[in-house]
Amino acid sequence: MPAVQVQRVLDCLRDVHQGLAEHCRGLSDAAGDEKLRLLFADVAGREERFAESVDDFERTAGKDVLTTWLQFVPEDVMSIVQTATDAPSATSLDEAVEQLQQVNRALAEAYRDVARETECGHLCELFRDLAALEENNDRHLSKVMLGE
Repeated sequence: MPAVQVQRVLDCLRDVHQGLAEHCRGLSDAAGDEKLRLLFADVAGREERFAESVDDFERTAGKDVLTTWLQFVPEDVMSIVQTATDAPSATSLDEAVEQLQQVNRALAEAYRDVARETECGHLCELFRDLAALEENNDRHLSKVMLGE
């Protein structure tokens, strides 16, 4: 993949998380099952916080960080908007959790890949933090499956 500026990656990430939040809000509104409604509302809130964390990083990062070129950006990161359109539309709690976990795991892996490849400390920290947030969401969903 050609080099990509950090600002472009951040824009893409924000779009992904905002898109997932909107999608899950719509699923929550349409869900007939109360547990599904609550699950999708919770996920929507978490995705909105992801988008806000990208905004926070952008506000505090220097222009030199935002204009840094990344040589290695996994296709998953740059084309992840497709993930938002393929987001969960399950009708059972088990299906929804499984689909959401797949999205979380794909994003976490992509974020870890970028963190490993970047030489900029601020970016490495950001992508490690984003991967950790995705992993926390995955654990949260596992607890939902266990009824905790």
